[in-house]
Amino acid sequence: MADKIIRIAAAHGFQAIAYADGAVGIIIPTTRNGKPAGDVIEEVRTVDEAYAALGY
Repeated sequence: MADKIIRIAAAHGFQAIAYADGAVGIIIPTTRNGKPAGDVIEEVRTVDEAYAALGY
């Protein structure tokens, strides 16, 4: 399941990392006043959670 979630994230232009317990962290960059302000890592375990984290 993790490789499918990573492919979904990559197809939408996001990086993702797999954790040893089967979860996947989708790295979502954030901005403040138009400037990079760090990253948020959304931990997901299902395809539905992945799409929700990506804003769908």
